[in-house]
Amino acid sequence: MDDDVYSSQRSATWRLGLPGKRTVLRFSLMALSALSVACLISTFLSSLVLHLSAAEQFVGYIPAPSNETSTHYADPALNTSSILSTGSSRIGKVRILFGDHNEVYERALRSHDAHNKFHGYAQFVLREKLLSGLWSKPAYILSTILQEMAKPVEDRLQWLFWFDRDIVIMNPKIPLEIFLPPEPDFSHIHLLVTNDQNGLNNGAFAIKVNDWSVKLLAFILALRKYRPDVELKYSEQSALEYLIQDDRWFKASTMHVPQRWFNAYRDPRGDDGVRSPDRKPSPNYVKEGDLLIHFAGGKVPENKMKRMTEWMDLADQHLPQWEKELNQTS
Repeated sequence: MDDDVYSSQRSATWRLGLPGKRTVLRFSLMALSALSVACLISTFLSSLVLHLSAAEQFVGYIPAPSNETSTHYADPALNTSSILSTGSSRIGKVRILFGDHNEVYERALRSHDAHNKFHGYAQFVLREKLLSGLWSKPAYILSTILQEMAKPVEDRLQWLFWFDRDIVIMNPKIPLEIFLPPEPDFSHIHLLVTNDQNGLNNGAFAIKVNDWSVKLLAFILALRKYRPDVELKYSEQSALEYLIQDDRWFKASTMHVPQRWFNAYRDPRGDDGVRSPDRKPSPNYVKEGDLLIHFAGGKVPENKMKRMTEWMDLADQHLPQWEKELNQTS
């Protein structure tokens, strides 16, 4: 399948459903209070950006290549020789990895290096906890967006992709740009998310760098304080799911895309990475040539570390059936 056909088929999947007739959330005086808190949070995080920028021990920032002209980049490990786009990508990645040293998670983080270098992606890595529980995640994404918005428009990143620490790149040849909503028909889409069998999974998602995203992330951070009646079973993930389902304004600019695009789960395979022929593939499971694997969940940490290591060993072999060219993927 050539790139034009792939792009056409991908664009055909972009269909925005109209809000249903169900009752949607209407914020009243409580919402105004939440918005006030959101503004305070934004102000706080603006100052936090300055602090983080000046403290390398808190934030690891991997800058994207700065190419004044198109540069030939060949890496034998990628089984390819390709041309980088002129200039750096307008997409960045946001990650968090702090706490006690864990070499498996560090290795998963390093699995993105070839992908970032090949496509010119900046990567921001938070190395210190900002808030309790899992709430550092929306706080750090918000601080990164505010940092970008403080730059001149022409110098800003346009989109950020969030990836959890248990995500491993399997095919660095796949550019993130192919997942973005086509302009101008879908310029109103500011958030790309995926669902699994339990509902929203925000282990990987894409968010636009703009004021809409600032408001969404600020509301996520304020929700547990001003809507204590809302059950947040999965912490900040549930807060995000609540807002994009029940608030008409946030819902209208959110798009659910196929999970396999950039949040695929692993499926049981042999040591050679081959799926047993008697196993029926799931639409949420990774397939040869896909971008990545997300090792979500895992009640037994030792088992999760073992599975991640096995798949990273497979990725390090750079097998051609996994590192396919874009036009050979499905």
